[in-house]
Amino acid sequence: MTPLALGLLAAAVAFPQSFGGPWSGWHEVRPLALTPPQAPQFVRVALAGIDPGSDGTFPSVRIVDDYGVEVPYALDPDSTQPLRGTPLPLSDTGFVAGRYTQAVVDFGANPETHAAVRLESPRQTYLERVSVEASDDRATWRLMRTDALIYRVAGSSQDRGDQTVAFDPTHARWLRLRVLDGREPFPVAAVYVDVRRAERDALLASGAPGKATTGRELGSSFQRWTFDFGSRYAEAAAVRLSGAPIAFDRTVRIETSDDTENWTYAASEVEIRQAAGDPDATAAFEPQYARRWRVTLVNGGDSALAGAVCELLAPPHDLVFAAVPGRRYALLAGNPVVSQPQYDLGKVLARRDWHADTVAPPGAPLNNASYADPRPLTERLPWLVNLAFALASLVIGAIAIATVRVSMRTST
Repeated sequence: MTPLALGLLAAAVAFPQSFGGPWSGWHEVRPLALTPPQAPQFVRVALAGIDPGSDGTFPSVRIVDDYGVEVPYALDPDSTQPLRGTPLPLSDTGFVAGRYTQAVVDFGANPETHAAVRLESPRQTYLERVSVEASDDRATWRLMRTDALIYRVAGSSQDRGDQTVAFDPTHARWLRLRVLDGREPFPVAAVYVDVRRAERDALLASGAPGKATTGRELGSSFQRWTFDFGSRYAEAAAVRLSGAPIAFDRTVRIETSDDTENWTYAASEVEIRQAAGDPDATAAFEPQYARRWRVTLVNGGDSALAGAVCELLAPPHDLVFAAVPGRRYALLAGNPVVSQPQYDLGKVLARRDWHADTVAPPGAPLNNASYADPRPLTERLPWLVNLAFALASLVIGAIAIATVRVSMRTST
């Protein structure tokens, strides 16, 4: 058994599984795999697999200690932190059509150890793969990474992304960055040393591959994948197609629904392209939240992409809270009627130089033994409404019939 699994098991055993009183409306208890700290520290908790709600605010998430005391947290606290320091000198910048955009970064003589850089680009929405090579003399290059992802999704409601490229720690003076998109130049405005110590994946799959179907519309063939998340919401900001045996250049339509009948466009006519030799293709769009998703690949007159698999991708989200010695913590979720809590911790962190190097993964959800459904009776038992309506109709009908009979007897 791995250390992480042992930590989760120990947390589950040590943590209470019954939260009554103010917490009886939360049906999920997820103990955090966190050894009680010896000193106060900031702790990061990934929110993968947690319902983000209809607007991405994770309204039902709460952090509580083993006494049931609520602990303030900050949601995505570093997502809008400004870049720090001076941009690094760039050289050998350019675009090779059909292959990549390149920039060489100079860390200067006798550089300190570095393990990540952050790119700044004026482009509004993108999702790109980046390769990294390192050199001590600009003549011999060693490959550091080929599969880094950077992305940004700009919109009127939110502007999210991750432009960090992480790699193994190195003292190399020069890094050669290549954005592996040969369709058009990728504008790189600046490159900074990234001061964050913990690497975070740029994108995470939101669930299993969608259920695939094929068909024709207006003389054009299409492939369609449907994702059903049941009663919970799921976020998506990109789609990824993999497994296609050929290069292709198509468009996709992305639709959302909460009831399986009424579908709304999240994005329409988005280009998705896979060059020869690429393992997959991605297309980014403004983040949306829905219970059901439908992705349609428009093939036009081309043949269907046999073996293609579609996945929804979403930006990672996490929260940060301050852990204190002697306390154990859990994440509560699954309350359908509460709103996002309002804490001051996010504003405090924005004014401080801080780190959250400790990661506390939430365990599998446990049922709160004291759970009491907080929804009104009519929402919990919708058949009662129909029954009450039927009974009311019967009573009204009986009264009407009785009234007519009385009226008839009186008139005779």
